[in-house]
Amino acid sequence: MAVWNETRDERRSALIAEMFTPEATYTDPLGAVHGHEGIDGFIAGAQAQFAGLSFSLPAAPDAHHDLARFQWHPSRGPNHPRATRAGLAKPGAATGIRRAERLEPEALPTLSPAPRGA
Repeated sequence: MAVWNETRDERRSALIAEMFTPEATYTDPLGAVHGHEGIDGFIAGAQAQFAGLSFSLPAAPDAHHDLARFQWHPSRGPNHPRATRAGLAKPGAATGIRRAERLEPEALPTLSPAPRGA
């Protein structure tokens, strides 16, 4: 979430370079971009459109194999109602995120335990 909360252009660009692979993609209902510059431009646009929002993770990502599922909250402050959003991230072969996607929470169904004996 540090990338999304960073409003200083140079620092945000540096964080993106640290966290994402050069060929990374980001897909959102509002658009799809690729590469560091595309991701940086998308985030800068979102920050301009939704000025004053900060982003937080309510819990650690749930990861297995090569996917990480997470929820995040956009908020205008501690007393402001929070929305819940969800996403998936896929790390690259080296360090860094290769693909990230924003999903609506309904897209990530709650998994129920399997019945005993199943």
